[in-house]
Formats: sequence, structure tokens, C-alpha cells
Amino acid sequence: YFEDDKVLFAIYMVSIVLLILVPIIGQERNGAKRWIFGIQPSEFIKISYILYCAKLMTKLDNESTDNLVILIKKYGVNFFLLALLPILIIFQSDLGTIIHYMGIFVSMIVLSKFRMRDILLSIGMVFGLAVPFALVENYRFKRIGEWLEGLKFNGIGGGYQVEQSVIGIGNGGLLGTGYGNGFQKYQWLPEIHTDFIFASIAEEWGFLASCLIIIAFITILFTGLSMATKIKDNFPKYVTVGIIFYIIAQALMNLYVVTGMMPVTGIPLPLLSYGRSSLISLSICIGLLFNILRYAEFED
Repeated sequence: YFEDDKVLFAIYMVSIVLLILVPIIGQERNGAKRWIFGIQPSEFIKISYILYCAKLMTKLDNESTDNLVILIKKYGVNFFLLALLPILIIFQSDLGTIIHYMGIFVSMIVLSKFRMRDILLSIGMVFGLAVPFALVENYRFKRIGEWLEGLKFNGIGGGYQVEQSVIGIGNGGLLGTGYGNGFQKYQWLPEIHTDFIFASIAEEWGFLASCLIIIAFITILFTGLSMATKIKDNFPKYVTVGIIFYIIAQALMNLYVVTGMMPVTGIPLPLLSYGRSSLISLSICIGLLFNILRYAEFED
């Protein structure tokens, strides 16, 4: 059903309209305008982005990939629409989500039949665009500066939230302080129930529980990729890979932030952080995976 060009185009156009409306009628929270009626469109639109990207990659697989310029000319409108969603998110001051979109795109193009040279060129261009955007606004430059300063002095990315997060993780030790006995959630670490929930879990449940969470994401990664490699049709294969890396890339970005390995981006931990938009979006994606598992044709 979602593979139909008309249906997919209609869904994608609705996504574009929603992102256009966010700066106009959106609600502002913590200095950022990203919500419409309590819902964050950029989270739901990841689904349409995955579907549209999967459809485009399926079409490209039926073409000769010897000449990248010819393909760009032929599918120029499609490439433009694919880039339009991350471009519109620029106006929401959400660098983390843009990087997340880029990660989803990279996961799909790596699976394609493009030559490695063209794949690396595409990846370089995509991530190269993120660098100047990161330096456009002062607060991003400040976050990066704090992170680099922390690396220089103690080997851990700096910034108040990151420092408090690392303290909380360290407080947990092997088995944790016990359920409800964490200290960092009492005004020390802001937004601990959203972007920094892993720090709270590590503090109260310890290193072993933290390892179980990481193992769970690793299991999702390898199970999903194993499933994708056995699917005969390209479209459900690309959708599967896109969803898997939607989950894994988001988890990696969140874990890197809470452990000081990258600057703060505002990305929640999948299925664990508080946030209805993210949770509903992920639930829909998991539903799509089960639907693919049920109806797709698999190799023996």
C-alpha cells in the first residue's frame, strides 16, 4: 500500500506542509518552536522520510549506476524533495534531528548498488552540509566549545548537563543506588526524564542494567539487518533498514551525549525517554516492521 507512488507522494506532501506550518503556528518550549498542538511533527515525519527514501532507492536500483550525474538529472525532483524535509527542520533549530535524518539516508545508500566511490561522495556531501549549520547559531557554537573544553581538561565532553549526567552514571556503580534512590533527578540534572533518562537508569540500576539496555539495542540492530538481507523485494528491504537505523542512530546519539562523547543534541533515547511524539512514531515503525515480517517474501 505504501509503495504506491500516489499514496507515498500524498503522505510526503502532508509532511512538508506540517513542517512549513511549525514556524508559523507552532508552540515554543525551552526556546525552540517545534510543536503543533502538543505534537512534534519532525518525529512523525521520519516515517514518511524513510518510506520516500526507500521508494527512491528502489527506483535507483533499477537504473544503471555508472553515471551519478545522469541519475541526479533524471531524479532531481525526487532528490530535492528528499532533502527538503531536513532543510525545513533548519528553521526549528534542531541540529540533532537533522543529523538523525542524515544517518537514516546514509544507512539506505550504503545498502544500494552504487559504487563505493559514489557512496562515500554522497556521505561526505551530506555530513559536510551539517558542519556550517552547526556554527550558524551561537548556542550551538557554545555547546561545541564546552564539549571540546571538557575533552581537553578531563577527557569527557563538557557542559553542565553532561557533567551531571556522567556524575549520575558514576554514582550507580555496578548495581546502582536502588530504585528511586538516585540524587541527580532532584534538580541537579535538568530534563532527566527525557534526553538524560539513561543517566537516571545507570544511577539507580547500575552498570549491569545499563549493559542490558545496550545489548537490547545491539540485538535490534543485528536481528533487523538479518531480516533485511533475506527480504527479496527492495522496497520492504530499504524500509526495514531505514527503521532499524532510525532506532539505532537515535540510541547512539543519545548515549554519546549522556556519556560526554558528543555535544548535547536534544535526541531522546528510543522507547525509554519520556515524549509521546517519539514513542508514537517509534511504535508505528515497529508496527511496519511486523507488517513486513508478516507479508514480505523472504529467501530460503
